[in-house]
Amino acid sequence: MDQDIIIEKLILKFKENEYYNLLKGFIYSQDFKDIFQTLGLEVENDKRFTPPLKLVFNAFDKCKYNDLRVIFVGGEPYNEIGIATGMLFDCGDSDRILNPTHYLLKAANSITKIDKRKKVIFNGNLERWASQGVLLLNTPLTTVIDKQGQVHKKIWEAFIAYLFDMLNKDKYIWVFIGKTGSFYSDLITNFHKKIFITNPITGKYNDCDYWDCHNVFSQINTSLTSNNQKPIKW
Repeated sequence: MDQDIIIEKLILKFKENEYYNLLKGFIYSQDFKDIFQTLGLEVENDKRFTPPLKLVFNAFDKCKYNDLRVIFVGGEPYNEIGIATGMLFDCGDSDRILNPTHYLLKAANSITKIDKRKKVIFNGNLERWASQGVLLLNTPLTTVIDKQGQVHKKIWEAFIAYLFDMLNKDKYIWVFIGKTGSFYSDLITNFHKKIFITNPITGKYNDCDYWDCHNVFSQINTSLTSNNQKPIKW
């Protein structure tokens, strides 16, 4: 893993997805280099991680900075091969929809059904949300395959702290999911709208057919429209 080549390619991607000016203070730092050095050591020690390196910053690629309006903050990526895409809860074009995504979509579609003219979409590809300005952020951005828990949290702490510090400068809607999301909420000032919800997987743990999302999708759209912005088409 040639980290210099990797970083050069990432800088070009950050320029394309418009996050370059926001993150340039970090991506030229030793802390950024250390991330990829550590990931390289993980691979050398047979600790394969997910998502694949080319998708680690996919959330930023799919949600351009100039479109950014809503930020979902959750836990680590899915730890199964071929599922994680670099976007929180996104299963991409996989034939499988994992339980957290299933409950998330079911709650989102309950909003969609209110307007019968809208077609309910039930697949695990969440690019349709990202393209409308929803940043689906895993924290950390990677995890070891088949390992539970935030085993890569330390690797990404400096990046997440820098990112949130920079995002504090403009006003967004932040959705903090579960204990992991709530952990980061203190990094965001009360200038922003903060929404706290449980992890969708609690629907399964509670042996329910639904997840109590506390009307998060309606809350987001109400906040957007009150600020003369278009609501998200969930």
